[in-house]
Amino acid sequence: MNIFFILLKLYYFILILSKANLKEIEKEEEEREDFISEEYESLLNWAKKNLLNMTDKIKLTEYNEEKQYIATKSISKGEIIFDIPQNITLNIKTFYSYFPSKKLEKKYDKYLKLGKKSNKMLNDISYIDQSFMAFLLYKINKLKEIEEKNYEINNFFEEYYKYISFIFEDDLSHLPSSFTNEQTKKFMNTSFSSFYNLMNGYLVGETEILKQEIFKDDINLDEYFKYRFLLLQKTFNISNTTSLVPFVDLIKHDFNNKNINCKIVVNKDRIRIKAIKEIKGGELLIIKQKKITNQYSFFFYGKTYDELIDYMPSFIIPIIIPDILIDEGIELNIQESGEENQIDLVWDKYYEIIIPTYKEVLKLTGKDDSIINCYNLFLKYITLIRDTIRMNKVDELKRFFSEKRDIDNIKRIIKGEIVFLDKKIKELENVIEKNKNENKRIKSDKNIRNNKTEQYEDL
Repeated sequence: MNIFFILLKLYYFILILSKANLKEIEKEEEEREDFISEEYESLLNWAKKNLLNMTDKIKLTEYNEEKQYIATKSISKGEIIFDIPQNITLNIKTFYSYFPSKKLEKKYDKYLKLGKKSNKMLNDISYIDQSFMAFLLYKINKLKEIEEKNYEINNFFEEYYKYISFIFEDDLSHLPSSFTNEQTKKFMNTSFSSFYNLMNGYLVGETEILKQEIFKDDINLDEYFKYRFLLLQKTFNISNTTSLVPFVDLIKHDFNNKNINCKIVVNKDRIRIKAIKEIKGGELLIIKQKKITNQYSFFFYGKTYDELIDYMPSFIIPIIIPDILIDEGIELNIQESGEENQIDLVWDKYYEIIIPTYKEVLKLTGKDDSIINCYNLFLKYITLIRDTIRMNKVDELKRFFSEKRDIDNIKRIIKGEIVFLDKKIKELENVIEKNKNENKRIKSDKNIRNNKTEQYEDL
């Protein structure tokens, strides 16, 4: 065929493909609608009166139920997009300024001390700050309903909270803690169930300390958790202070460094969003997403990501379980949940840690306690965990969840754990094979030495 006609066909093919892509982009742009509400306008106007500087080259849009900023004009590298004053952020000091009584500071100091040493809650200062502020917001909103004449509460509402309340309107129905019991059962055959129960325990534990030790007041968990989760999702460490920064959570977050086009820059009294590359009109503003596990992200944010599918900084399991040899009629007397019976599969050479326990078990059962047999028994155990997770019936999820997002999240949790364990199984199989080869080499060397000794004796 003439080279000219080949090139012509190729040109038309590329042209058709480009038009198809263009139509797809135009369709997406049509679906991405401007988001302008009275609440957002109120927040924006209030922030500007309090010295917020914001470029006029962006607008807020809504796409796939998410509010995001998009560039309307080209933004140059190094250009300041937002210049946010500290005085409109929400942190412990904000509450002190509206509720100047020393009692509040004393309550916080007491809670901080209890939180740092308590085994009922997470000891990280950010979590302590978030939970304390969440309780304050919960309590203030509750009192606002019944104490119209309280000056401090009214002042807080009129001067501050009614403007930032827009930030607390997010839909939390995708959080696992919002699921029904039937829905929750759909991911209980995973290690995420342990994480879920652990985090729920911490959340309940912190509320017990807040209501029994600090405020001596009852608490409606559903109402408290609204503020607790949203503060966790939206706060940042700004100059060593846990702060909610208006507008920042409306910027898209991404793990892929290639997509990042702006970043947060913190100065003494300002928080700035700065372009780190040229942002063309029609592009979303995107900042770096902190790398966390899908388990953590699912529990606290109601989101999971393909990029994190098997990212597991920790995967703790019992070293051995009582019924590992149940198919042979042997049930071991072991405390499965004891700390001394825990192992993290991400540890380097984690399989060497199990050897003493498995040697003892094999001896008790009258079996060969070689290292290879120990590894083989542990391999059987990890494979059992993987196969148990595989038993989750993902094809039934549509019966219990109406939202595709929830189904996709659970599928990623299940898939991620299977992929992670597949890798661990393969790793252990390679270790076993290596040990077998090493044993063969040692046996071969021993035979050679024996043969040489026999030949020497014959001489």
